[in-house]
Amino acid sequence: MGIIGSHVDLTSEPRGPQVKCRDGWIFRTAGLRRRSTRYYRAKMTPTESEIEARQLEAFLTSVSRSVVGIVGKQNGEFGKGIGTGNLIQVDGKPHILTAAHVIEGCSPEELRFLMPGNMEIQERNPGEKARIRPKEVFPREPLIVKSSRIDTNLDVAALELSDIYLAFPNLTFRDIVPAPPVPAPGRDTVMMGFPARQAQPYGANFMVLQFVEYPRVADPGHRLLANFNPDVQFLVDYPAADDYDPAGFSGSALWGQKEQPGLWQPDPRLLGMVLGYYRNPKLLYAISAPEIAAYLGA
Repeated sequence: MGIIGSHVDLTSEPRGPQVKCRDGWIFRTAGLRRRSTRYYRAKMTPTESEIEARQLEAFLTSVSRSVVGIVGKQNGEFGKGIGTGNLIQVDGKPHILTAAHVIEGCSPEELRFLMPGNMEIQERNPGEKARIRPKEVFPREPLIVKSSRIDTNLDVAALELSDIYLAFPNLTFRDIVPAPPVPAPGRDTVMMGFPARQAQPYGANFMVLQFVEYPRVADPGHRLLANFNPDVQFLVDYPAADDYDPAGFSGSALWGQKEQPGLWQPDPRLLGMVLGYYRNPKLLYAISAPEIAAYLGA
């Protein structure tokens, strides 16, 4: 919520022209009349749902600074493949974590990245999940990659970047240790990535933007799923299964809030990373954070 004007006595009742804000507050610009402090305090006390909404907005803003798009190859043609990467730290060094198949067939010099910019939360009705809208869009650009590490069996890749990116104010590189345990079925997560099906027309081409979904950890039960390893992977549902294909979410982290005592602040922690999609049961599968940390030696 923005602040309108300065030195305005909000314990007064305005009587001038109305200005309605996005939070539903109505201010008048002139003719203030005193109202009781008791009424003011009651009006300013947020409900539990309003607090949760503001926390989610802050959480999404924080996550967005750690998510990049990765432009690679598809069927050998550069610029046709899109995936997602996550900014992490390994021993204090900046890295991009992604799925190995996202950068398959590309050298680090060929890769291009869609970098984070300012974003805002879209207007929504009560009970609807928050959606994001980028306020800045950066063209795909190269980054200085010092080294790369790829494991095609785990489908995990990590690109070590130049230390100069640690000083970029729009980038946040997340610690991945201590790694949280594998999330239990029913746990809600946040997934932010660059789904191709949400691309927007841009001239004669298309532009892929950050998008957010809210998968929930699923119980694998006795399902027999190809290439699924319950020792190192877990399943989540895909809430948009009936709306659009998840291509482009490969490499997206599944984020959760790090619980800590004291004053609440957004502190995303990486719970796992999406590797692929089972269309029949409409489930995404992800590699767990402990397995990622073990692979990176973090």
